[in-house]
Amino acid sequence: MKDYPLAIRHISGSTSDVLYNASVYKDSAGKVAGVFAAARDITERKQAEEARYRLASIVEYSEDAVIGKTVDGIILSWNPGAEKLYGYSENEVLGKPVSILIRLIIMTKCHRSLKK
Repeated sequence: MKDYPLAIRHISGSTSDVLYNASVYKDSAGKVAGVFAAARDITERKQAEEARYRLASIVEYSEDAVIGKTVDGIILSWNPGAEKLYGYSENEVLGKPVSILIRLIIMTKCHRSLKK
């Protein structure tokens, strides 16, 4: 058995999330000679995964534009709020420089002033 998820209850009543591993060892005749079992505590890892999931959900469902970029200014992520605000889908802007947003803002302002 490898990486079987379990929750272990401590004598105090608290629980820890673990991945359980077990191996059966047999002798040359094929008889079970022993078992090795280990449980690795993954409580902190699970808490970090849950925090990342919550943050990702906030970004995904936010009506605000949330844009991820590299230190060089290349767009890595683009949420639906950004799509709504700028009018471009994620596929249209991923991998492009964030400086395109300045052009989009200027074009939008020009377009609005022409409508007046």
